[in-house]
Amino acid sequence: MADSIWDPHRDIKRLQKGTSKLLKDIGKNIGKSFSTTIGQYKEPKTEISQDLDNVKINIELPSINKRDIALRVTNDRLEIKGEKRKKNIISKKGYFKKEIGYKGFYRSIALPTDVIPEETKAVFHNNILKIKIPKNNKIKKEIIVK
Repeated sequence: MADSIWDPHRDIKRLQKGTSKLLKDIGKNIGKSFSTTIGQYKEPKTEISQDLDNVKINIELPSINKRDIALRVTNDRLEIKGEKRKKNIISKKGYFKKEIGYKGFYRSIALPTDVIPEETKAVFHNNILKIKIPKNNKIKKEIIVK
């Protein structure tokens, strides 16, 4: 039986091939939306813009009922969470099946500027939640120390 000879170049090539495959797989996911599912939670797709007076946020919430959405706004952050409930009941002669499922989401968004949370307006229509939050445009007086 012939002894096998160790070839370091073969091992390096195998390592290089494995690393290339790993990087190629990672590269396929770069640029994809990070609203991916983690367990049962999913971050909804969000669009944020602002004009002189308001911060505007549109959030896509397919298959969610308005009553299942909760918003919390602070001076510099918006938190949204919700839950999609699914109930499936099958009842036939001599057979009964009931399935209840829940999927939730949570998202915390840093706002681009200070806002006035008490004046937040939100409208949910066609699976889009449109939020309008007035900016806190009070001019801060600069005090000069003498």
